[in-house]
Amino acid sequence: MAETWPALGQYVKICDLIILCTTEITDDQPIFKVEEVWKGNYKETDFNKYLQARIPKPNYLPAGLGLHSSRNSHNGQKVVFFFTSTEQKYSGSSTSFDVRDGKLIYAESGNPGMVEEYTLENFKKAIFGFVESQKTNGEQSRD
Repeated sequence: MAETWPALGQYVKICDLIILCTTEITDDQPIFKVEEVWKGNYKETDFNKYLQARIPKPNYLPAGLGLHSSRNSHNGQKVVFFFTSTEQKYSGSSTSFDVRDGKLIYAESGNPGMVEEYTLENFKKAIFGFVESQKTNGEQSRD
């Protein structure tokens, strides 16, 4: 059964944090190094205490469940993570998209008309465009 996804611009608007990470395999488990922040500010203290305790080293996402699906990760793979929150701390990511061969698929599990393929560079440009538009229109970000 396919999921319903909002248009990318709508999804970016509700996200507090969007980051590009690089996968590193340690003890046969993936960990994710924060490479670029595309929206918001990455702060370890924005995660709940359980996840803060699982941060392997500075500038990494917490290790373990709640952030990335059980997709097969490999060393050096890029992943884009999206985080939404209310007034609480992050307890996981909203979703993540793996980059394969320089491309990623937005709404990969959605209905066929919703699925959009991007190069990583074009996806980044689209995200930055939506973030800039949000600022230009005076819409408040939650970061």
